[in-house]
Amino acid sequence: MKKRNFKTLLIGFAFSPNLKANVFEATRLAYYFNAKLFFLHVGEKTKAKENTFLDILKLPKESPEKIEILWEKGDPVNVILSACVRYKIDLLLLGALKRENVLKFYMGSIARKITRKASCSVLLLIDPSIERKPSQHAVVNAFESPQTEPTINAAFHFASDLNINKITLVEEPHPYGTGGALVNAKDQLGDGTILIINADIFHVFNLSKLKRETECIHLVGIENPDHNKGGDFNIGPDGKVFCDDINKLTWSGISLLNTDVLSKVNKNNFPFDSWSSIVLPQIKEGKVTGEIYSDIWLDVGTKDRLELANKIIREEN
Repeated sequence: MKKRNFKTLLIGFAFSPNLKANVFEATRLAYYFNAKLFFLHVGEKTKAKENTFLDILKLPKESPEKIEILWEKGDPVNVILSACVRYKIDLLLLGALKRENVLKFYMGSIARKITRKASCSVLLLIDPSIERKPSQHAVVNAFESPQTEPTINAAFHFASDLNINKITLVEEPHPYGTGGALVNAKDQLGDGTILIINADIFHVFNLSKLKRETECIHLVGIENPDHNKGGDFNIGPDGKVFCDDINKLTWSGISLLNTDVLSKVNKNNFPFDSWSSIVLPQIKEGKVTGEIYSDIWLDVGTKDRLELANKIIREEN
């Protein structure tokens, strides 16, 4: 008999709209893994809750031979983490809701804490289904780490049990960041000008006033903030960007990029980042233009700046 990585599964359940679908997914996985399944509810056990859950549990046709239902009170994070250790859980299942491309866990920040601290593998049920949706392709992040080999091993067992025929190992030997993501996504970005906005900035820049096309790169600059007194660049009378010993402007994180630039980038040169690997070479060739933005802007890179951004939002509203 082949070795099985997942002999015990646990799912924390709440009486949410996805309860039925989560039960079907959990029982189905335990059935295919030939594993024992634990259901854990953190909260008060009532007859109504128990009857509701048992009625749902009777529905799945693909169900493991061994199921145990646990009802415990206490702090959800501590209870679930403790149960994983106590019952020697191999795979913890957490229900999640998918809303506007953002994963909102059924217990909010609680599930994020569990994911970081769990002593076992964790699987998020992002889009649970009552009907089985056969998996066809598994992707493994095979970065350099002591956990990579057991992760790949687990992926092959996982794929074997679920009849997944294709496994892709993705390796990033060096961190590429946003710039690397752009280079790798060039074929999907198409030809022409794209708008790039850093995700960790707070601003009120009117994007509708930004020009529509650029032949190379167009940067939106701001007056140097306290955390970047040395600045990044200057803008000449002709609108061209240049760098000097004294730079009066900082890149705001807002820019236009012609995707033709990406075909000229050698992503094997390290260290690799958007500024030094993509923008700076074009500045040196005199091909980058820019404009100045002088309204509200924050690089939300610290807790203090995050609090300041929230304060501004509250005052504006």
